Amino acid sequence: MLDYGNIVYLDPQKTGSTFIADFLDKHLSVARKRYRKHAPVRGRYNPSAFHFISVRNPVDQYVSLYRYGLETGGRLRRKFGKSGLGHLYEGTPQAFNAWLEKLLNDPEIAKTIGDGYDVIDHTAVGLQSFRFLRLSFQHPLVALRGLRTHESLHSFYEDNRLHRHVVRTETLNKDMRELVHGSLKAHMRNVRNALEDLNIQKPVNATKRIGVGRAHISSANLSAIQGKERFLLELFYPNELKLAPIQSEPVFAAKAA
Repeated sequence: MLDYGNIVYLDPQKTGSTFIADFLDKHLSVARKRYRKHAPVRGRYNPSAFHFISVRNPVDQYVSLYRYGLETGGRLRRKFGKSGLGHLYEGTPQAFNAWLEKLLNDPEIAKTIGDGYDVIDHTAVGLQSFRFLRLSFQHPLVALRGLRTHESLHSFYEDNRLHRHVVRTETLNKDMRELVHGSLKAHMRNVRNALEDLNIQKPVNATKRIGVGRAHISSANLSAIQGKERFLLELFYPNELKLAPIQSEPVFAAKAA
């Protein structure tokens, strides 16, 4: 969460958040007041501020998350290492799919991830949807523990989300240009300079290692992603749901004590 007073950016991991944060720091006419990386607003919520968030296709988000671990380590890789799972970062398609299977299917992985992911039912919601939803509400864990179906989740999201605009990683420069022309315009140092920056810069979590990618995801893991990331896919990437399994089980049941 990056708080500039009247502007608040909600920054899910691996959605171009570093690019957006650097852009805002450079071009907004107001200084950053608070920065809690990838953290919810909670008690700092200002209802009069303009909140926006970024999102990414969760299939590509998993690929980016794994590649990030290969290149720089990162918090998740350190947690996997402490749990005796460091070998899953070998960088081969086999290791990548084993890593994915752990994230998608192992009920114990939520404890490794933390950040409240162990409070909700890990078997019902994927990591990327959770990270997006965790930043979408003022008190996310209270909200998510009370929801039971995808229908109630969608309804609650529309009625209670903090953000009024969503930037997609796939069209990040275009979406940011729209914000510069719109809700951010009055807060920009120089609109022309900001737009020129967006025309020449290449955002989005680039990594040096090509290694594994979307094409290496097994059909079983792809099906699991389509099921567990149903919330994000329904809202933003419906074409990914062509092969998604039908789910009728409760979605956000609180984890039993």
